Amino acid sequence: MSDSQQSRLCHLVLECSNAKGGIKMTPVSLEVTGPSVLMKRRIIPLGLRDPVEKALGEMVSKVVLTPVNSSSWATPIVTLLKRDGKTPRICEDYRVTVNRYLKQSSYAIVEPEDILHQLHGSKFFSSLDFKDAFLQIPLDEKSRELTTINTPFGLFR
Repeated sequence: MSDSQQSRLCHLVLECSNAKGGIKMTPVSLEVTGPSVLMKRRIIPLGLRDPVEKALGEMVSKVVLTPVNSSSWATPIVTLLKRDGKTPRICEDYRVTVNRYLKQSSYAIVEPEDILHQLHGSKFFSSLDFKDAFLQIPLDEKSRELTTINTPFGLFR
């Protein structure tokens, strides 16, 4: 990279470093073809309760989750430890609620070969970390109710 390009890149990184993430797109609408399902919460092992409560609190503070008082849908969570042996992985078990009633949608999928063809002649490449990228896809308000989770610490969506 030239000095000018490096300077422009550094300026762009500084400009965007405090920006909130998110995809600028129309919220996704999920359609269900059956009755609402309200599953009771599952028991979290005693050794995971505090770390799970802390993780949920962090998700609330980052506005990934919002506490709710009631919902016509509620999915239990399953918790396990990540590879580090300390951090809880919180998984929603939509198999038992939403998935069985979710109306299937069809979308055109871009083939990897088409994407690679578009890269021909490119000079600069970057590597992106898509960790938790699915959390950036906005859902409309009706669909958000379908994603409510039931935990020992309350309902969240």
